[in-house]
Amino acid sequence: MFGIGSFYFKMKAKAALKGNWQTAMLVTFFSGVFTVALQVFQSRFLQLDVQQIEGLMMVRNYEELWPLFGLNRKIIYGFLGLSLLSLLMSPALTLGCNHYFIQRLRKEELGFGGLFSRFCIFFKALWLNILIAVKTLLWGLVVMGPFLALLFLVPQVSVFLLKNPFLVTVVSVVASIPPILAALRYAMATFIVADKPDVGAWKAIEQSKQMMKTMKMNYLALNISFVGWLLLSSLLGVLLGPVVGMIAQLFMETWVGAYMNGAFASFYQVVADEDGLMNAARDLHKMMQNAGVNFPDAEAFAHPEEVEELQPEESGEAEETVESAPDEDRMN
Repeated sequence: MFGIGSFYFKMKAKAALKGNWQTAMLVTFFSGVFTVALQVFQSRFLQLDVQQIEGLMMVRNYEELWPLFGLNRKIIYGFLGLSLLSLLMSPALTLGCNHYFIQRLRKEELGFGGLFSRFCIFFKALWLNILIAVKTLLWGLVVMGPFLALLFLVPQVSVFLLKNPFLVTVVSVVASIPPILAALRYAMATFIVADKPDVGAWKAIEQSKQMMKTMKMNYLALNISFVGWLLLSSLLGVLLGPVVGMIAQLFMETWVGAYMNGAFASFYQVVADEDGLMNAARDLHKMMQNAGVNFPDAEAFAHPEEVEELQPEESGEAEETVESAPDEDRMN
């Protein structure tokens, strides 16, 4: 990205969120509240222990399966209900969250109500989410489809893989590459619709593909740069006990989530603008100068076309100097 690393987007996020962290964290938390509720429900009622895993080998039909897990109708309906709520509500909440952080980067505070600012396009948000999920899944089948067909048609391959778990790991890693690349390609679609609600779902996906054409690795690096914070939040959950640890982990994850949303919104602003890279380079140059750090001139980041625009003026000045030189010689 012409020398602009993840730290630039983080710096922009921290500058935008300064004095507004509380609201940003509330927006971040409630944008994923149904997902969090589903995770808590699963950890409380749907965890497997060693005895249950061993008991699976003795199950002969579904009637014996549910008591083994301690499940009843209330638990099953509760899980299905939370899953449905998460599926329906999360897309619109995500768009509202993205809209809040985009406007926060533009120095406009929407307040907590910004979270619900995109419920007016509820069905478009849902449709966009479905499209992205399906297209990402299809990219995953590029590798897994032929592989699963091979396992079905040639049982000996399954036996061979069971004897060589290392190959299973290799296949799993290779199979995960296309979906990851697809997710990176479509990553800006939710920001596009959040910023411009009149844009259709298909068009947003196409625009995202164009924006991320050469930026996928930059966005991946930005995501990876937060892994340390996420690991720290998980460590807090382990070290501080089941109750205090869970609260500390949730608070830390919410803070990191707000930080990430701000950085992702900053990334969107750069890739959505035709001159975004150049403007970001100039902005970064000023930041480094203010911090007393030596940094290349902004012109070093210019595209070739922009450099050419500067040449005629420089060459014109040179021609004027050359033309004036003979006159000075004649006077002498």
